[in-house]
Amino acid sequence: MKKATLKTATILALATAVAAPALASNDSGFYVGSYIGAMSASNSDTATKGEKDQKIKGNFRSLGVKAGYDFNSIFGAELRYSRDNGKVQKKSGQSLAVDHQTGLYGKAKFNVTNNIELYGLAGVNNIRLKQAGFASNDNKKTINSFSYGVGAQYNFSDSLGANVELMKLSNHKQFDAQSINLGLNYRF
Repeated sequence: MKKATLKTATILALATAVAAPALASNDSGFYVGSYIGAMSASNSDTATKGEKDQKIKGNFRSLGVKAGYDFNSIFGAELRYSRDNGKVQKKSGQSLAVDHQTGLYGKAKFNVTNNIELYGLAGVNNIRLKQAGFASNDNKKTINSFSYGVGAQYNFSDSLGANVELMKLSNHKQFDAQSINLGLNYRF
C-alpha cells in the first residue's frame, strides 16, 4: 500500500514539474502586496459562571501582507498574513479580540480589459482569537475555516496594481467574520 502511494505521489510530482513551464505565460510570475481591511465578526460561545449566553459582535481593523504566484492569466495561488486591531467587551464580562490571521488561497482570474481584472479566492483561513468570559476557552482560541471572496484589480502598469476585495473569512459555527480590503500588488 505504501509503495503504491509513493509511486502515485512521485508520478504527480513529475507531471507537475513537466507541465509547469507549459502553464506559464506572460501573465505568470511572483507578486507581493499589502492591504488594509475592515472586518466585522461575531462569536457565540457559552458564557461562564451561569451567565446568559451572548453573541458578541465587533468591528476590527487589519493590516496584512500577501505573496502569490500566478501560473498563467487564469489561475494562481496566494498566502496571506494579517495583524488585527480591535476589541469588543460586553457588560457580562465577555470580550473578544482578533489577534492575527493566516490564509492560503487558490485564485481564479478573468481579465476584463488590459488594465482591469476580476478574481475569486477560495481556501482556508486560520484566525487567532483572544477571548474572556467564555466557558469553552478563556484565553486564546484558534479557528480554522473555509474562506472565500471576490475582488477587482486595476493594473497601473505591468508591475503595479490596486485592488478591492470582499472576503468571507470564517463561517465556523461559533465564529463568523467578513471583511472588505483595499490593497496594492507589485509583480516581479
